[in-house]
Amino acid sequence: MRIHHITCGYFRPPLRILTQGGPCAPLGRAEYVIHCLLIDTGERLILVDSGLGRRDMERPLRRLGWGMAWFGGASDGLTAAEHIAALRESSEINREAVVSDVIMTHLDGDHTGGLADFPKARVHLNDLELKAWRKGPGPAGKQRYVNAHFAHGPHWQKYREFPEDWFGFPATQLEGLPPELRLVFLPGHTLGHCGVAIEENGKWLLHCADTTYHSAWLRGGKPPVPIQITERLLAQDWPAWNESRRKVTALQQAGEVTVFGSHDPEMFAKLGGVT
Repeated sequence: MRIHHITCGYFRPPLRILTQGGPCAPLGRAEYVIHCLLIDTGERLILVDSGLGRRDMERPLRRLGWGMAWFGGASDGLTAAEHIAALRESSEINREAVVSDVIMTHLDGDHTGGLADFPKARVHLNDLELKAWRKGPGPAGKQRYVNAHFAHGPHWQKYREFPEDWFGFPATQLEGLPPELRLVFLPGHTLGHCGVAIEENGKWLLHCADTTYHSAWLRGGKPPVPIQITERLLAQDWPAWNESRRKVTALQQAGEVTVFGSHDPEMFAKLGGVT
C-alpha cells in the first residue's frame, strides 16, 4: 500500500502576515493546501477527501459561495482526477486501478468537489455528517455544504458507531477496506467531523482534517489570530473542537503518530506532497 499526498486546489487568502504568518510581503497572499490522500493498494485506489472540483476552481464564487471564494481565496490546482491521470501517465500507479472508495472527513465544499468524478465509488462517512447536510443547514450551512457536489447521487457507506479505542480516540474500521485504515471521530469543526488513520510500514499517520488549520497548534503554539477566529466561527461545536484539537496536539507531541491537517502547507511539504 502506497500513500500519495496531493493538494486538490488551494486557498490563497489576502494579507499573508495576518492569515498565515512566516516570511513574506505583508500584503502578499497566503497559500494553504487542500490536502487529500490517494491510497494505492495495487489493485484499487482509495481517496481520503476529494478536494475542489474543476468547476469549483474555475467559478469559486458561484460554486462555493462568498466565504470560500472571497475570504478563503479558493483557487486553481489539479483535481483529484487530474492527479490520478498524471500518476498513471508517469506509471506511478497501476493504469487499470480505479477509485473504488472515497473516505470523507466531513462534507464541507472544499472536501467534496471531486466526488462527481468518481460516481461509482462508495463514499464512507460519519452518519452524523450526512444527517447534518440532509437536514438543510440554514444560511450558515449554505456557505459550507455545496449541494451540486452530491447531485450525482453518491453511494453512501454510513458509520454510526465508533467502538474501537485508537490511541484514546473513538474509531472504527471501514467496511470492505484494508485493516490498516480507521475512521476516527474528531467532532467540533462539524458535528460528524472525522479524521482518517493509516498504518504504513508499522507507523501510524492521522489525517485530522479541519481539527487544525495551522501546524502551529501541533507544535504547541498558536496560529495567527485571524486563523483562530476563522476556526472559532466555523466550529459547529466549539468545546468539542477545542477538545479534539487538544487531543491531536498531545498525540503529535507524544511522537507515536504523525498528525497533519487538511490545509497546512508545512506538514504537506514534509510529507512529500505533490502540487
